[in-house]
Amino acid sequence: LQGGMDEDGLASDALYAFDVEKKWWMHITISGKPPEDRSGHAGAILGSKWFLVGGGDSRKAIRETAALDLLNVHAGHLKWEIVTDAEYKLWQTGDAGQSMVVDPPTSETGRSPLASEELTMCSVPCERGGCLVAFGGTDGKAWDKVMVLRPSSLEHVNTMAHAKASAYGMNMKSYSEKKEKELDVRDAVQANINETMKMIHDASN
Repeated sequence: LQGGMDEDGLASDALYAFDVEKKWWMHITISGKPPEDRSGHAGAILGSKWFLVGGGDSRKAIRETAALDLLNVHAGHLKWEIVTDAEYKLWQTGDAGQSMVVDPPTSETGRSPLASEELTMCSVPCERGGCLVAFGGTDGKAWDKVMVLRPSSLEHVNTMAHAKASAYGMNMKSYSEKKEKELDVRDAVQANINETMKMIHDASN
């Protein structure tokens, strides 16, 4: 359990774990830069990592995606990792209820679907480590966006091209003006997006 509001109504970054055998909650102190204080965020476990997205602290919405590797939880070797920064370029965004189109970055208008409270998120197992799918949330206005992140791509890519794709034709068009030497990286990322969107589309039928 991470974050939430304390008794004074302030967002917290506290981390707790519940021991199912001893039936008590334990406060956990771990290394690494902790996620920003937040409440109303969403979490999901993929592989050995617990991912947190969104939320807010009553003053601002939070865009960062944080992860905690639970593999060594019993040994007490836990460390926070900030997976994506405020630009959230590794998340791909599409319109729910339409053709699952991956749009150029919403952050260009100053708003991010991930910077929302009360959004929901789940993990989807698939090849190359699976992906995270987040939906909805509100930052004063409700969002109808579906957001997809494939964590395995984080090991190789720091920023990604913003691409647009049809869930049915999967015709990719780059909106990025990256350098020519980065084309191979973009192609690999677009292939990941292609596979992820097809998987979600097939699962919905």
